[in-house]
Amino acid sequence: MNSMHWHKQFARALTAPDLPLPDGIIRHDGCPDLKRFNVYRNNHVMSLISNLKDGFPLVLAIVGDDFFSYMARLFVEKFPPKSPVMVFYGEPFPIWCIA
Repeated sequence: MNSMHWHKQFARALTAPDLPLPDGIIRHDGCPDLKRFNVYRNNHVMSLISNLKDGFPLVLAIVGDDFFSYMARLFVEKFPPKSPVMVFYGEPFPIWCIA
């Protein structure tokens, strides 16, 4: 597998928990390391949710933290980041919320 394909597979798996562990994520003994990848996946998703909370404080205040977090997790799974510039992440969030 070429490097570009692997990076795309890795990036997709970060926000899609139903996708399998990317190739090459292994422990020191050569076995797949889903547990460690899931920790990384969770940290990544939580940082995106935090970013959405920072970007949409009024929505957070209206619906509360629990509902916002649930809604934001669904959004993250459907709309993974396309850019490393996080200030733009979540632009379709308001439209998605009311759709």
